[in-house]
Amino acid sequence: MPEVMQLTKEQAGERLRQCLREVDAHIKAQQITEAKVKLAEARSLDASNPYLSAFEARITTLETATPPAPQQAQSSTPGAKEIFTRTPNPFAGNI
Repeated sequence: MPEVMQLTKEQAGERLRQCLREVDAHIKAQQITEAKVKLAEARSLDASNPYLSAFEARITTLETATPPAPQQAQSSTPGAKEIFTRTPNPFAGNI
């Protein structure tokens, strides 16, 4: 952390923005560990930044989210709805 103290305000701000961009990219790629490392670096630069809590929430959501169920392969057999919509009604118009 001593190197953080040697940065000018502008340099620290730019480094913070870069860290937050990287956190966002890691979250989008579902790389939770890397996102947490960059988030900790960003926190060391400016612990009061409001984006930090938003990124923490996104990481928590990603960690607790259940993985999506695998999609089932579509059957070659048509379902009942498909059959009834394609088959003409023999009783239509005969009433």
